[in-house]
Amino acid sequence: MAANSLRGLAAGASDSPVVAHAEWASALLEPDRTLAAERVAQTAARLEAMEHRLAAADAYADAAWLAQRAGTPAGEWAGRAAVLYAACSAVPLLEALPASGARR
Repeated sequence: MAANSLRGLAAGASDSPVVAHAEWASALLEPDRTLAAERVAQTAARLEAMEHRLAAADAYADAAWLAQRAGTPAGEWAGRAAVLYAACSAVPLLEALPASGARR
């Protein structure tokens, strides 16, 4: 039920951060990890364009994580996440980003 609500919000045409976050969450529900990574990275780019740098960094980190688990290159997204984390003076809290020394 919540997944359907997220998909409904993500289908909205608005360029608001709320819709971008819904798209991000909806993309995480995609069973194909390669496609999910691409969709999350697209959302990260939108968040970055909206100047929501920390959210964009987290989304790029998610895209890198998904890509790594799908067996596809994750370096570009991991690198973008690391740059944005540094720009925010943020310290990623979880595991290391794929192909990066930064922590996530």
